[in-house]
Amino acid sequence: MQEVTVQKHTLVEELKKNEAQHIKDLELAFTGYKELVVQKLEKKIKAVQAGKMISQVYFDIPENHTKDYDRALKMCEMSVDSEINLTQRDFNQYVMDEWNWKDNFTSSNTAYYSAAMSAGSK
Repeated sequence: MQEVTVQKHTLVEELKKNEAQHIKDLELAFTGYKELVVQKLEKKIKAVQAGKMISQVYFDIPENHTKDYDRALKMCEMSVDSEINLTQRDFNQYVMDEWNWKDNFTSSNTAYYSAAMSAGSK
């Protein structure tokens, strides 16, 4: 496995930038989540009021992974070194923002992003 040595301040900047984007994506997902849940529940309420039987409503709650960023940032802050060695896996996560949960996070929130964008244009 390849390794790279990076300046701690550069790594901290990248982690903070990636965490800020994650928070922005998470907030957008929560906006869409709320929009879709309300829409679906309103339809279910109308169906029940009309005397129809309904099935349960289930939505995946957007996952908050800020602790992953916070942990990496804390490790950097506590390091006494001005340079930090990263494995290829660490580099992919911390710098490239390619975490093992990232694909699932993005795909599971796609509908929420669309709903949030639609709600914002109303």
